[in-house]
Amino acid sequence: MPYQIKISNTENSVLFLTDNKKEIEAMIQYFQDIWIIEKPKQTDTYLTKIKSKGINQEEYTKIIENLSFEYCTKLFYDMSSGYKYEDDNFYMVSKDLKLWLTIYNKINHNILFLRINKEIYNVHLSQMIKDPINAKSLLSGQLLLHSSAVSLFGKIILFPAQKAAGKSTLLMSLLNYSGNYLGNDSNFISVEDSSIICKKNPHCIRLGKETVQYNAILKEFFSNIDNQNIAKMLYANIIMNGKIQFVPSALAKIYSRNCIEKDGKKVSFIIFPTLDLTIDKNEIVQISSEEAKSKLEECIEDADHRICWLPFFEEKTLYEAVRQISNEIFKKIPISYKLKYSGDVNEAYETLKKVIY
Repeated sequence: MPYQIKISNTENSVLFLTDNKKEIEAMIQYFQDIWIIEKPKQTDTYLTKIKSKGINQEEYTKIIENLSFEYCTKLFYDMSSGYKYEDDNFYMVSKDLKLWLTIYNKINHNILFLRINKEIYNVHLSQMIKDPINAKSLLSGQLLLHSSAVSLFGKIILFPAQKAAGKSTLLMSLLNYSGNYLGNDSNFISVEDSSIICKKNPHCIRLGKETVQYNAILKEFFSNIDNQNIAKMLYANIIMNGKIQFVPSALAKIYSRNCIEKDGKKVSFIIFPTLDLTIDKNEIVQISSEEAKSKLEECIEDADHRICWLPFFEEKTLYEAVRQISNEIFKKIPISYKLKYSGDVNEAYETLKKVIY
């Protein structure tokens, strides 16, 4: 393979190899400022080697025709359905058997991605890279939580919430006021020295059009076509599944400053947001550790992702790790609030300023 990069989260690494230079460019942009991207060395060790390879239609058809695939629900990282084949040596999945196939080798734990066209599958490639690293992180005591997080006034605020609660709207509001980004849709949290520690998980920022419309800085930035092209994932559209989607590294361009926070800082507050466009005034109320625990449990149980959609580890082992880490986190819950807010950028900032500054 003529092109290759090493991608790490400081603790673990994968090697990505491809015959398409554009895939390298896309993955560098996706992981930039979140994880570490380096040139591979001969002495490096990896959780897995991921090889992306283009083949002709005739070769691909022969492979597919000789295998018996079954249709499965909730098969992929985003809980979407697809096709699966499995035997003692291989685990294979695809969302579209006419175009591509992901093959996991159970013996050497490496991944082969076969495709018959030159389309760049940004999201799928990134998930192949993240999956082994994220699963290993879970087994080392880090829980992947459905949340956003920000550093404001030098304090880390974690916003756990389920879909449509306004995590992203709230996060982008606070970036307007010199907040620093620590995650948009998910974070890794763990317990270290009696505190909850927060780390970023690579993820594109996805915003509803109304979030951009009512945020003056975002509205001005994304009204410019050149800015959209800078911010969007390479070789992808700016609008995906009805939302504006862009890479975290674009935040420096949007806010004219480096606004991505360093990993490994103590969580000072947990705030559970609810977006309610019908209210005139925000409401924020401190809650007990027991209520915070209950709300965290809901976010953990209602995860909208699969952390190990390729079988690097047994699901039973991973679920047991989630249970153990959760119990440790529940013992160390910091000051917590529930927030009902209108979506107004200025009012969101002023409401939080009163309780954390």
